[in-house]
Amino acid sequence: MTRIFCPTIYQRFQLDVIEELQHQHGVKVVGSTIFPLKDFKTKTPLSRQDIDTIFKEAFVLPIESVYYPSQIEKLETSFIPSQKHLIDLKHLESLFYRITDRANIFPIPIAQRRRIFLKLVSFWMDKLQEIKPDYMLYFDSPHSFNNIILGEIANYLGVPAVRLEHTSMQDYSLVLKNWDFPKIPNDYLENSSAQDIFEKLPEDLQILTDKESGKDSLVLKMVKERDATLNVSKSKGANLKLFQRFLIKASANWAKSLLASIGLYKQRVILEDIILNDSQSEALYRRKVNIPLFRQIKLNQYYNKISESEADLNVPYVFFGMHMQPEKTTLPLGEEYDNQLLAIETIATALPEGWQLYVKEHPGQFNNHRPINSHFRSKYFYDRLVKNNRVRLLSLDLDADLLMKNAKFTATITGTIGWESLLFGIPCLFFGKAFYRGCSAAYKISSVESCKAAIESGMKMNKEDIKKECFRFIHYYLANNHLIKAVNWEYKFDYTSTPRAEQISLLAKSLANKMQMNNTHENSCLYH
Repeated sequence: MTRIFCPTIYQRFQLDVIEELQHQHGVKVVGSTIFPLKDFKTKTPLSRQDIDTIFKEAFVLPIESVYYPSQIEKLETSFIPSQKHLIDLKHLESLFYRITDRANIFPIPIAQRRRIFLKLVSFWMDKLQEIKPDYMLYFDSPHSFNNIILGEIANYLGVPAVRLEHTSMQDYSLVLKNWDFPKIPNDYLENSSAQDIFEKLPEDLQILTDKESGKDSLVLKMVKERDATLNVSKSKGANLKLFQRFLIKASANWAKSLLASIGLYKQRVILEDIILNDSQSEALYRRKVNIPLFRQIKLNQYYNKISESEADLNVPYVFFGMHMQPEKTTLPLGEEYDNQLLAIETIATALPEGWQLYVKEHPGQFNNHRPINSHFRSKYFYDRLVKNNRVRLLSLDLDADLLMKNAKFTATITGTIGWESLLFGIPCLFFGKAFYRGCSAAYKISSVESCKAAIESGMKMNKEDIKKECFRFIHYYLANNHLIKAVNWEYKFDYTSTPRAEQISLLAKSLANKMQMNNTHENSCLYH
C-alpha cells in the first residue's frame, strides 16, 4: 500500500481526489496539513466529520500550527539538525526569508525569523522520518513558507513527489513526478508538419491553441477582463480618480479601525499563508494598511507620468510582460529571478545591436485591494528601467496582444504571456519554472550568455517551426499522461463542461499511476 503525505488541504476537490485514491487505488494517507473548515473552498456542504473520515488514520496538523509564530513555538520535536544539514539547506533558508517578508506590513526581525525557520526544519525532519511517507502529494506548487520548507525537507530526505500543476490550457492540468519536466525526445514526430500534429490533437485543444482566431478561453478571458479594471492609466483625470480611490479605501479602513477598537467590528483573524505573523487586531491592521495603500496610489501616478504612450512596432524588440507581485509565479517559481530587475537587465545586456526591450507593467500591480504589492515596486525600480537606454517602459494602455504579435521574442519569468506568444509563433525567453518549459521554442535563461544564445537560436526558427514545437509539446505530454483533462482549482469547475466526477476519477487515476511507475525511491531515502 502506497503511503502519502498531503500538504495544505483546503479545497473540496482535493478531498474528493484523496477519497478516490483511498477507495479505488489502495493509497493510504499518513499525514496532512489542513485548513480550518470555515476556510475551505467549497460550493457544497462540508462538515468536520467529512474531513475527519478521510484523514482518520493520518497524522493531521491544523495549518495554523505552522503559520503563526506563537503556534510554531509549541511544536514538539526532539530532532536537532546538524551543521551539515543546515549548510545543505542554506538555499532554503534564503528562500524562507524572502518569502516570509514578501507581503508583510508587520516586519519580523531576521533573528526571530531564523529561530522559526530552525524550529520548522527540526519539526519536519523529525516528523517525516517518524511517519515515513512513500510520496508527497502536492495539489499545487509549494509556495507558502511552511509548504516550501516541508517540500524541500521531503526532497532532502529522498521522498519522491507527485504533483498537480496549472497550465494556461483551460480544462487541462499537468500531473508530474518529482520536480523536473519530462524532456521530449528530439525525434518525436520530427517528420510531421505543424498542421499534421495539430490535427492529431483533441478538438478542444485545437480550439484552445488557435490564438490566430483572437479568442481566449473562458478562464483567460475572465482574468483579462478583471485585470483591465484594476489600473488607472494615462487617461484624462487619472490623478483625480486615483485620489478618489485612495480616499474611499482609506476612509473605510479608518472607520473599520475605529469600530474594531470599540468592539463593534469583528477582529481580523486570517490564515495568511504568505505572512509570518500572529493574527493582528483589525484596528491595528486597518491603520497600518493605509501606508502601503498610499504608496501604491503614488506609484500608479508615477508610472503613468514616466511611461511611454506609443511603441514603434517596426523596430526589432523583445516584449517583457511584468508579473504582478507578490505571487507564486515569481516567488518561489522565479527562483533567483523573483527580482524582475535582474531578468530585465539580463535581457537588455544580451540584446543584439539595434534591438529594444519593451517593458509593460502587469495590469494588476496597482490593484488598490492589494496594497502590499507596493513592496515590490518603487520610484527607484522604475527609474532604473527608464535610465537604461535599451529599455522602453510602456503605458498600461498599450495592447499586450499587439505587442506580443509584433515582437521578435516575448520574455517573462513564468507567465501566461510566454505560452500565448508561442501559440502566435513567437519564441519565448523565460526565467523560472514555467509550465511550458518542455517546449523547445521556449528558452530557459540563467545568464546574459544563455540569453544571447537563446536569441541566436530562436532567430533561426520561423512561425511554423515554433508552432510545431508547441504542438509537439502538447502531443507528447498528452501521449505520456503528463497532461490530463482535469482542472487544478475549485473555482475552475465553474468554467468546464466535463463532469466533476469524471475529472476527479481521472485526477486520482493519473496521480496513482505516477506513484506506481516506480515504487522504489529514485533517491536514497535518508530515513530508510
